[in-house]
Amino acid sequence: MMISRTLEKKDIPNLLRAMWEDGISAYITSTGIEWYHAEYRVNKSVVGDVWGLSSTQMDRVQNYIYGNDPFDNLYKHEYEKSD
Repeated sequence: MMISRTLEKKDIPNLLRAMWEDGISAYITSTGIEWYHAEYRVNKSVVGDVWGLSSTQMDRVQNYIYGNDPFDNLYKHEYEKSD
């Protein structure tokens, strides 16, 4: 049995920023969170596998996204740079 360490809430923003810099984004939709790599939709489990996260850790990341919508904020900063 593989045991993964707890993903602390304070670590999630840095993880999501690193994902964004690697081309990963997530959008809150009426059907839940949709994950993308560039313009290609990918499964949550694939993102978790690539980043070495368990399904429990990915659930914690998604809960953070629901509460904070960080990708929206990351893209706002990117738009500000282009002005």
